[in-house]
Amino acid sequence: MMRTLSIRSKLLAMMLLSGILCLAVGGLVADRGGGAALQAAITDHLTSLRENKRAQIEDYLNTALRSARLLSQTPTALRAMTEFSAAFQRMDSIEEKPSPELIAFYRNDFLPGLARMSDGVPSIESYLPAGNAARQLQTDYIARNPHPVQDKEQFVAAPGDTAYNMLHAQLHPFFLAALRHVRFDDILLIDAHSADVVYSVIKQPDFATNLRTGPYTHTGLSRVFERALEARDVGAVVFEPFSAYAPAMLAPTAFLGAPIQRNGATVGVIVVQLSIEEIDRVMTTDHRWADIGLGKTGSAYLVGTDRRARSDDRYMFENKPAFLKSLAAAGVDRATIARIETFNTMVLSLPIDTVASRAALRGESGTGIIRDYRNELVLSSWAPIKVGGIHWAVIAEMDTDEAFAPQGEFRHTLLLMAAVAAIVLTLVSLLWANAFVRPIREIMAGVQRLGAGDDAARIAVNGHDEFSELARAFNTMAGELALRNARIREKAAEHEELLKNIYPEVVAERIKLGQTAIAEAVRNVSILVLNIGGVSALYDSKQHATVALMNEIIDAFDEAAERFGIEKLKTLGESYFAASGLTTPRLDHAARAVAFAAEACRILDRLRRKWGLPLNLGVGIASGDIEAGLIGRQRTVYDVLGTTMVIARRIAQEAGPNAIRVSFATYEMLGDTAGFEPRPPIVASSVGAIATYERQALSRLPQEA
Repeated sequence: MMRTLSIRSKLLAMMLLSGILCLAVGGLVADRGGGAALQAAITDHLTSLRENKRAQIEDYLNTALRSARLLSQTPTALRAMTEFSAAFQRMDSIEEKPSPELIAFYRNDFLPGLARMSDGVPSIESYLPAGNAARQLQTDYIARNPHPVQDKEQFVAAPGDTAYNMLHAQLHPFFLAALRHVRFDDILLIDAHSADVVYSVIKQPDFATNLRTGPYTHTGLSRVFERALEARDVGAVVFEPFSAYAPAMLAPTAFLGAPIQRNGATVGVIVVQLSIEEIDRVMTTDHRWADIGLGKTGSAYLVGTDRRARSDDRYMFENKPAFLKSLAAAGVDRATIARIETFNTMVLSLPIDTVASRAALRGESGTGIIRDYRNELVLSSWAPIKVGGIHWAVIAEMDTDEAFAPQGEFRHTLLLMAAVAAIVLTLVSLLWANAFVRPIREIMAGVQRLGAGDDAARIAVNGHDEFSELARAFNTMAGELALRNARIREKAAEHEELLKNIYPEVVAERIKLGQTAIAEAVRNVSILVLNIGGVSALYDSKQHATVALMNEIIDAFDEAAERFGIEKLKTLGESYFAASGLTTPRLDHAARAVAFAAEACRILDRLRRKWGLPLNLGVGIASGDIEAGLIGRQRTVYDVLGTTMVIARRIAQEAGPNAIRVSFATYEMLGDTAGFEPRPPIVASSVGAIATYERQALSRLPQEA
């Protein structure tokens, strides 16, 4: 189809395709790079929020642990523990019946609220305190307390000048200030021997009760008390995880307990009640999710080792009915949903068994796209929290639609910009195609002529624009190419001739065809080594040009080799190496080698007599298999290797003047009629004993006059 289009159309199509391709590639790179950067930024932001929440909750828990430890070691706590216990014991010796006000508090205030949070109807007998001191103190500080239930800690002291009331008036402000400073729900003092709760800041129904015989024996408060008694280390703090607690209307409650010691003996335990509201405040940043970058769907919450919630999620606060419906849609059972609705908290009730919670509780930190406990696709970031005996998971999440909305907006903007750029590109391409088509046709025609081998191809130059400069450059290039082609042809001929001079003709042809690695094994070859003796006389003679004379000798040898079908290998100093049957297989390679050797001796004898110099020639011939090939990278040579070459060189060294010495293999090929006579074996370290035969090359020539 492209063949039927004009150059203008092709140029237009290429420009458009190139531009669109560039736009597509650029857009893809921008989308992936920018999208990846945005995704990384979003992920990093969520991870940063998670780490911030982890730091905040760890700071709160560490502060709670330090505060419980410090409170247990203050002189005020020791005094309060000692004197409150003593005052409590004195009050317990006075018989006291439950007051009408106390009975009314349990019947009208406490038990109805507890009944709404539990199955069945709790009996007043199960919760009324049994001890005299407990009845009196609950009457004075709970039933007759003028403040509402949520503010009973503001009551400084009950009327009367009893030792307990006067001590309460002195010490209550200290513990109330500590509670408000650290934001605990309550601070309690429990006698180590009697297990009586001798003091409480907020005065819940657990105040003044006995933790071993009273109604709260099997609660988290009783457990943390007993564990703190077992802690022998100074400053030890034990943690009791969240569990339902009746005085808090069965709301999840957690405690920290620390022993109060005097002279190494534990006299009591101070217990602080952790605040769910404070934990929720930290995790929700006072319900200001958007202010910290969590948008409309982001949230952060805690999960315990039982894979249940330890703080309330955002959806619980913002739209509780919709939140409960989403739980039902996710498959949460009705009983769990009812419990969350009744207690108005998901703590301890909602199971959170997700990839994030499992990984964080294994001690791993990470970020990824997962399904949350609502079965919604979210970007989640998780990490473990380990403080003292507390092991939780902190999880920060945001719906993927919102989390990656900036990435979608970026892609939409990118597509819009690409569309506008494509329109502009089309218009510009039309203008450029019309402007460029004429000079392009001329240049293409010139290129086609030059490509066809027309060294005289030239383009007419009209004007002074860039295309005119291009035409001039083309003409210059065409002239240089014509000159260069002529030089290349000349150099190629010289190179071919040089190859034939350096290498055997067959090898030269193979190198000319581009073969750079030639290595082969050749069978049935005769190798000749001609050692020229008496060359030192040339060096010592002042009347002869040594190089010129050696060239004359070698040239004469080369001519003889060509006549006899011998292939010259190389010259090395005073030695001439040749082969018979190397590149052209010959059945008579041994006979040819001997004939050439005899001719070489005649040639050297003739030149000896001509120059009047004592020159002679010793020839060694060995027949057999060889390996031949190109050797070296910088200065490549064609060389022959193998045992046959080694034997030829060795016997040439032992050959007499103007004598031809051959190996046993050569002798066998020549036969007895060749006139060779045996000579003593030659010992070579690499091949052992070599059987040789020799004859004089000039014995049949007339003697010199």
